[in-house]
Amino acid sequence: MNSTAGNPNIRTGKHRKGRRTAAHILEQSTQVLMRDGYSQFSLRRVAQAAGVTLGNLQYYFPTKPDLVEAMLVHVIEGYVETFDRLMAEVEGRPEEQLTAVLTYVIRDLTNPRTTVLFPELWSMANHEPAVQQYVEDLYETYRRIVAGLIARINPRLSPGQVRLLTIFITASIEGHTPFTGHGKRWEHLTPAIEEVAIEAYLELIQSGDLPEVPDPE
Repeated sequence: MNSTAGNPNIRTGKHRKGRRTAAHILEQSTQVLMRDGYSQFSLRRVAQAAGVTLGNLQYYFPTKPDLVEAMLVHVIEGYVETFDRLMAEVEGRPEEQLTAVLTYVIRDLTNPRTTVLFPELWSMANHEPAVQQYVEDLYETYRRIVAGLIARINPRLSPGQVRLLTIFITASIEGHTPFTGHGKRWEHLTPAIEEVAIEAYLELIQSGDLPEVPDPE
């Protein structure tokens, strides 16, 4: 995954105040994207929302692509930290760790921020190749965590089968967004869907009854 540390144009601040300012700008950038959508997303609007001058914002994020890059990395890091914490809290069995991660992801779909933010990121990815790569980085980071747990649950699975299950599980959960996301018609079914989905996923992983597919390169 790319990191803002690798972009010489992005200054995240050497001092605590600067880091707080950069983090505040990134949080506000997600709010602007959610409120105004991709077509209206701009440095000026983010600066206004963050309560800083355009020049101050551009000290940290000189261009719109720089800001978008940093925002996406910020989102990715937030999820990775949450997944790491969840797995640390559930010691031992990988089944319990995977259940904790997937439970969080399914419930997170009902979060207003998630329901609105991710469709906007998908929209941006459709128009901006660089954004498409960062969105893919986000999902690939998530998939690596899920794949590692699947492989531990059933070591008999081939790398190709692990990859197949990982794509199937993560894609099927993501597909619930327009149906069970915040304010959507079937949001109230989330607890039942969570129970059915996780039980089905674990049974499929443990059984290993899967087609053979080529191993990932």
